[in-house]
Amino acid sequence: MPTYWTGNDCQIPGTYESDCECARVITLRKGEEFPPCVECSQVVSWELLAAASEEPARLRR
Repeated sequence: MPTYWTGNDCQIPGTYESDCECARVITLRKGEEFPPCVECSQVVSWELLAAASEEPARLRR
């Protein structure tokens, strides 16, 4: 599965999980910037869990 880092632009809209111990899950649209972990504020990598078949309505959850 594709992996991106904090600061990268999202190329594949969908649901992503952080690699930190928080294992936060976010939903991003294409072109949005991957954030630091929303719980621990660390720079992390984000792994695609599921690509969206269309642009997600919610940006983050």
